[in-house]
Amino acid sequence: MAQIEIVLDKQLLTIQNREVISSGDVNYDSCRFEFDESWEGYIKTAVFYQERQKVYYAVLDNENKCYIPAPAIVKASPLYIGVFGVFGNKILTSAMDSMPIVEGAVSGAEVDIDPSETVFAAIVANYQVILETIAEQNRKFDEAYSLIKSQNEFLLKLNAFDIEPLENRMSSMEIVLGTYGEIIRAEKEEVNALLLQIKGQSFVIRDVEITFDENGEFRLENELVDEDCLCTAYFDAISIEESMGHAIYVESHNGYILFISTSSFGGKLNCTIEVRKGEDYGR
Repeated sequence: MAQIEIVLDKQLLTIQNREVISSGDVNYDSCRFEFDESWEGYIKTAVFYQERQKVYYAVLDNENKCYIPAPAIVKASPLYIGVFGVFGNKILTSAMDSMPIVEGAVSGAEVDIDPSETVFAAIVANYQVILETIAEQNRKFDEAYSLIKSQNEFLLKLNAFDIEPLENRMSSMEIVLGTYGEIIRAEKEEVNALLLQIKGQSFVIRDVEITFDENGEFRLENELVDEDCLCTAYFDAISIEESMGHAIYVESHNGYILFISTSSFGGKLNCTIEVRKGEDYGR
């Protein structure tokens, strides 16, 4: 089993050892990150890819370790490694470094594994930190509740609207805070109401691959969309770079979303679409 040692000096990421890793490994090879003081307090997520269009994530454990996601090493090709951290409303990113992956016995085979944790897992973990802080420090509830509300706002900014995992996690927690017990229960109901409100106001369509036809249009069918919805497309960094200088518009219709390119863009784009109901943005 190979363990890649990685050092972070502020945002400079350097791979210290380049052990032999074969393509096709699953839950076998790992990375251990060493951070300087500038990363203190951040919830850290490692980033892996062999192709820039296919990026995989792994949230680091309390020893700053993680397994390399199997889909990231399915072929003999350089593996790029980076990391980013989430702390409140701050995001800290590293540079990327690479190492070779040698040909393995199952290179290119379809790998069947459970999906790795995503950025959303880091945000949910941030909620857990807040609730544990309440229990440990016996702080005033109005301060803790303010922190939870700020996390809701951050959740919206990162377009992580699939909140079912968070609802399940919160419902399984037993919050006890001395004399604040009754207040906590009442305020927890209010937090749940906020979560339901977010869920009713909007939803997200993830991993949309866009290819324009000869008329410069791409149609995405979705029965939940109507002409009164506001649809906002968030393109990944690669798509933004490739479509630089091209004008792309997004329209909502009854039963589908229409992408229009007025400049004959011929490549493929990847994006996440946020759909908000008409009454929620004043239309």
